[in-house]
Amino acid sequence: MSESEPLDQDRLSASLDNSQRAVRDLRDGAHAAVHGAPGSGKTHTLTEVVADRIITRGYPTDDVVVLAADRRSATALRDTLALRIDRPTRGPLARTLGSMAFSFVTAAAVADGVTVPRLLTGADQDTILADLLAGEVEDEGAAWPESLGPDVRALGGFRTELRELMMRLVETRTRPAELARLGHQHERPEWVAAAAFIARYEHVMDQYSQPRLDAAEVIAEATTLLREGRVSAPRLIIVDDFQEQGPGTLGFLAAAAAAGSTILAFGDPDVASATFRGSDPAALSGLNLILGAPVETFTLTQVHRHGPELRAVITELSDRVGAAGRVEHRRAASVLPAQPAPAADTSGDDATPSTEQSATPPADSAADNPVGQASGVAAQAPVHPADEPQRGPWKVPPTLPVVRIRATSPAAEQQAIARMLRERHVYHGVPWSQMAIVVRSSASIPVLARALAMADVPTSAETAGEALRDRYAARALILALAVALERIPVTAARYTELLLGPLGGFDGIGLRRLRRALRHEELLGGGHRGSDELLIEALAAPGRFATLDTPGARRAMRFAETLAQVRAGYAAGNSAEELAWIVWDRSGLEKTWTTQLGQGGLLAEEANTNLDAAVALFTAAKRAAERDPDADAGIFIDSLLEADLGEDSLAPRARGEAVWIGTPSAVVGREFDVVVAARVQAGAWPNLQLRGALLYPQLFSQVVAGLPTTLLDARAELLSDELRLFVLACSRARTQLVVSTTDGDDEQPSPFLRFPTLDGAPVRTGTGEYPLTLRGMVGALRRRLVRAHEAGRPEEAAEAASLLARLSDEGIAGASPDSWYGLAEPSTTDPLVDLKDPDARVRVSPSRMEAFEKSPLNWFIEDVARPPSTVAAGIGTIIHEAFERAGMIPADQITAADIAPERLWEHVSERWGELRFEAPWLAQRERAGVDEALVGVAAYLSDALRAGNVVLSTEGGFRLEVGQIIIGGSIDRIERRPATGEDTEPVIVIIDLKTGRSIPTQKSMLTHAQLSAYQLALTRGAVYTEVPDEAAAAEASTGAAADAPVAAHVAPLADSPVDASTEAPVAPVAAPAEPAVRRHPITGRSGGAMLLYVRTPTVKAYAERVQEVQTEEELAAFEERVETVGTGMAAATFVGVFGEGEHDPLTRLTYRIHLIAAVSE
Repeated sequence: MSESEPLDQDRLSASLDNSQRAVRDLRDGAHAAVHGAPGSGKTHTLTEVVADRIITRGYPTDDVVVLAADRRSATALRDTLALRIDRPTRGPLARTLGSMAFSFVTAAAVADGVTVPRLLTGADQDTILADLLAGEVEDEGAAWPESLGPDVRALGGFRTELRELMMRLVETRTRPAELARLGHQHERPEWVAAAAFIARYEHVMDQYSQPRLDAAEVIAEATTLLREGRVSAPRLIIVDDFQEQGPGTLGFLAAAAAAGSTILAFGDPDVASATFRGSDPAALSGLNLILGAPVETFTLTQVHRHGPELRAVITELSDRVGAAGRVEHRRAASVLPAQPAPAADTSGDDATPSTEQSATPPADSAADNPVGQASGVAAQAPVHPADEPQRGPWKVPPTLPVVRIRATSPAAEQQAIARMLRERHVYHGVPWSQMAIVVRSSASIPVLARALAMADVPTSAETAGEALRDRYAARALILALAVALERIPVTAARYTELLLGPLGGFDGIGLRRLRRALRHEELLGGGHRGSDELLIEALAAPGRFATLDTPGARRAMRFAETLAQVRAGYAAGNSAEELAWIVWDRSGLEKTWTTQLGQGGLLAEEANTNLDAAVALFTAAKRAAERDPDADAGIFIDSLLEADLGEDSLAPRARGEAVWIGTPSAVVGREFDVVVAARVQAGAWPNLQLRGALLYPQLFSQVVAGLPTTLLDARAELLSDELRLFVLACSRARTQLVVSTTDGDDEQPSPFLRFPTLDGAPVRTGTGEYPLTLRGMVGALRRRLVRAHEAGRPEEAAEAASLLARLSDEGIAGASPDSWYGLAEPSTTDPLVDLKDPDARVRVSPSRMEAFEKSPLNWFIEDVARPPSTVAAGIGTIIHEAFERAGMIPADQITAADIAPERLWEHVSERWGELRFEAPWLAQRERAGVDEALVGVAAYLSDALRAGNVVLSTEGGFRLEVGQIIIGGSIDRIERRPATGEDTEPVIVIIDLKTGRSIPTQKSMLTHAQLSAYQLALTRGAVYTEVPDEAAAAEASTGAAADAPVAAHVAPLADSPVDASTEAPVAPVAAPAEPAVRRHPITGRSGGAMLLYVRTPTVKAYAERVQEVQTEEELAAFEERVETVGTGMAAATFVGVFGEGEHDPLTRLTYRIHLIAAVSE
């Protein structure tokens, strides 16, 4: 009904049945308890009672108030009442008890001229408790039982129970001393310790200049004010969902009744969801005892929400709930007609429904139309896949009142739920917002929400209790503010998180390029600082990025400017809301996420969630400013960082169509066309794990109430509570209830499914024949097109192509062949190097020859489309550097201490800080590996020293032309070894250091390309050392330079420099102060080459894989091999080759994605 449409009072009154009308006509001043089964119209009756009292009987609107169970229900009921009453009011007609009680307390404080108390939220109280508990650990003065040690008391669950116990003390007006006495009496040392802690907590709270009261204390204070006559109560108080109210509410109502208020309570004890928080399902039947006055009892006799099939399920479930007073309401009958039984199975959309159902899906929009036609275009019957048998005419699947889903895995269950919801939406036109999924545990919500988003089912998930700092978008904003204001330590890890988040907009590769650019600039200036230190410095001073002309640097500079503006705003006294707006406004995320909302799927779901989180943050900042306008913005940021609980917020949320997902307690007062009770598993629903096993708040309430605790069956009560939650979830359905479960090796269905009405319900089998998402339809049609074309069925192929064309005309992603993978023309067909040009040369690295021979595609991806360097490569670099520096010591000066592992670690430690590890434990693990490698290096160097080996070069090089191929690179170490045996001449041995663990066989050394290249270069005189000019002059006069080991420059680690114009890796740059060098050839008799492995699985510290001296014939054959490889590397086409099974490098995704057929299936 629109607001401009006149209200027909007679029509609204006529909508009441006789039992509802009896409640409306209750005489003035009479208290009443109204029992009603789910869907019996309790809220509707309540609305008509309010309308009758105000419109017909003339009650002033200020004399009527409706109390709802929570803020959401109060907001919805407020709107309903406002439309029904259709007249102005001075305040809301519906509110929570906490809201009304706080208004009483505030009014009394103003009248008394004292400071108005501040409401202490659950999140604020939790933070205070955490601080006090942590202080106890530091002071070592707490006397908690051994079972509640410091680790337990640091848990959020412990604080939750502590707040629960404190609330029950307030509700029962029990002082800490009395709690301690009860603890001694009932042998509960937990209560004795908690009493002492609560006393300290109260002392701390008393120190605040402005009184701070939590929700329970506010209600208790308001109750006291009513009893003392210091505030006046409304003439009529109506309580909706009375079964959700706790002892504090009951005491308040008793005080209000004594003060002259009339109490009307509406409820159903069979769907109580707050019993674990102290609500009493039997309170409705015992209302006369609570109020101390006569109470008239009414029972609503008709159910208007759902038909007899669903009503039978709810009745059967309710009958098994432990009785809590009157049970006559369970016999209420549905007034709706039964649905006709379908003449088909439930195997999805290939079931044959009744002939009354339409075969044309509703044309809501292009986003929900499975064939993508525009509005007004007739739907064409879907074409059956070529590989499936033809079926009869396609019909819309039926709607069954009760359906079960029994899946073999959680993923299959999620897919089946998504499929069923899409069927109801697409085939039957049920709006997304009229469907809900109820799960027992909130931990299942994000998993389900993500799975449904992947299936293009929009969802709206409850986030009650989730801290703002744990929500992606809000966390980014909070962290940016905290870093800018230095409320947390400013580290490279913090900046990395910000830059990789939504505010920075970097991906991993982009951030790595930025770090390399900073490092490159540092090296050019002669500095040696690591990229972490440079990143912190640059983001603290925005102008630092001005010298880096790259897109990434400009993006980082804008973010740095944002942080600077936040600091300036804070210095100017801006509020937290204003500072957050600076970050939000400059980020551009509003436009980005708003655009993503219209794209559907997971992207839209995440954008929606992010926008909700951002709005919630601004709402929290606004509320904080309203509570304390002079508070420092930094204090608000601190509170968000410390809070483990989220505040109960009514921040605006996206109102788009979405399936609601939540727990039973969050579905109180709601109803939907379709309800899915999901993940109904044994051990999860019912969850029979006893609550409050740390501080026993439930037991405390039973003791105070005088109940025989030794005779109570806690698990029986818990089972009834779990069944109440299940009844609550199932009873929200208007037309269809779906109960889903997983039945596999690890999970079994809940015993709740053994109830006959559920056990006998049809089981949905199958997932339907046709995709009900645009993405799925596009994929199915593309698959059908390819298969039909390959099978020579032109008619079927043409039909699939026609449907794809229609989808393409509607702008559906993936439908147009222009976007299909592999169909675009190559950007170039030219070879990498044109060998027709006689001056052209191909550079070949000997270490990459075998990779090319195994798979040219593998080589191309790793060398031409080079992936980012890894930490492992950086570790290898610094170990090589330690190996090199040990070899630079002249032979007549080197000692055992120079090559000991401890000395080698000193070389490594100089650059260890330049490595970036994702976690401390990774650094520790890699450090252990480095220690192992250095032991191997030291062992080899010691053996070489004892053998009299002389180092001729470390990190020397070679360059050899073979036709148009240039093969070259660096050599880790070249030694001249003394003659042995019959040899009278020393030999030269080339050594390549390996830091990996994979050691090849000795047999494979015969054809090892890298070692063969070294021997070829040595034989051809192409191996050299780089000698400074001064040394070259000395060599000319002495001829002794060949024995002096010479090293190349130091290369950067993973943060290697980049070309500022292209952001592509470039060669390391030597320090400007180094003198010019010249190349001096190394010649002599070859003694072969070897690989030196310093991390071995054996007892020996190192392993050698030796390639014997090659003959001239072998060297000539290798030259031909070089020419073949070089020619292949210069080509225009590179073939992917398989052949190593599961160990084939091409099985990695990096390579596999390049081997997918052009149009995939």
